[in-house]
Amino acid sequence: MDLSAFSKLFSRAAPPIHVLMELRHPDRMTWLFTNDNRNIEWQGRLYKATAMRWEAPESNGGVPQGGSLEITVDESSEDAELLRWFDMADDRAEIAVRAIINEDQVTELETVVQRHGTVSWNGRQITWEPSPDDRFGMHLNPWALDQEALFA
Repeated sequence: MDLSAFSKLFSRAAPPIHVLMELRHPDRMTWLFTNDNRNIEWQGRLYKATAMRWEAPESNGGVPQGGSLEITVDESSEDAELLRWFDMADDRAEIAVRAIINEDQVTELETVVQRHGTVSWNGRQITWEPSPDDRFGMHLNPWALDQEALFA
């Protein structure tokens, strides 16, 4: 990632970050969004301009944590399909930020991916609040490690 893209992505004082984002799931359709004011074609794929706000996650030991994604949805349009997508998604759904937009230049990221978390719907807006990925926090029960287990 170039220095200006890195600076814009992680500077909290910067204006809203314009990104190319994918909502992915291995068994469902992938949604392509941008929070820019126009649709953007990038790498042969069309990212639809959508009323959304993405707050970049913090990094904790190289693992993205926190942040949020808010998408305004019109239930009477094709966006209603997005509501169904979220309703049927499970823990394999993910937010993937593919690139940021610096003025008219699209800068590819080494994809920022977040999974897990909670999704809510208030009748107008979908809010996804990714939770920290705690799968690296392993706990072993010492009472389960008997003499036979240790020498196996």
